[in-house]
Amino acid sequence: MKRREFISLLGISVFRPARAQTQAKHQVRRVVVLSGAPENDPEIMKMMIGPFQQELKKLGWELGRNLCIDYGWELIGERARTVVADLLRLAPDVVLTIGTPATRAWRRLNSTVPVVFTVVSEPVTQGFVASLGHPGENMTGFSNLEPTVGAKWLELLKEIAPRVTHVEVIVNPEEFPFSVNFSRDFVKSAR
Repeated sequence: MKRREFISLLGISVFRPARAQTQAKHQVRRVVVLSGAPENDPEIMKMMIGPFQQELKKLGWELGRNLCIDYGWELIGERARTVVADLLRLAPDVVLTIGTPATRAWRRLNSTVPVVFTVVSEPVTQGFVASLGHPGENMTGFSNLEPTVGAKWLELLKEIAPRVTHVEVIVNPEEFPFSVNFSRDFVKSAR
């Protein structure tokens, strides 16, 4: 199935306007939203959760009437497995993941529920999708960065502070394996 067909099918089957649901008037759709951020993180709430809920409402989906949204927060380390397992038992219709840790946590326990990921760098390298053009399986989404951005970060830093001669790059390859690619590009560019 092509990516556009997958997203269209997902939209038609899960997020079609509520008024079009004549056969299933009382059916409530369950969406799970997963994030590595802390609960009520103002940035996530303002930039992602708020707009997501507003757009669903514009489409006729109202919390408590025909839509239920369950959240999983701080999906890092061992906590991720427990939270995802609990949310998986709720049998969601679709999952929205925010960030690599949340996407990885869900992927480890489920490969059948449709997933739309956001803020994931290098989804192909990380094994979430087969390719950007043809993601395959049950996942699709939006990538935010590519490894060559490391050199751009250094370039910006030198423009801002031209006298800087030493820079430290700190990465956490356990939680963010793609960060190694950024740091390699950063170091290569520094030479």
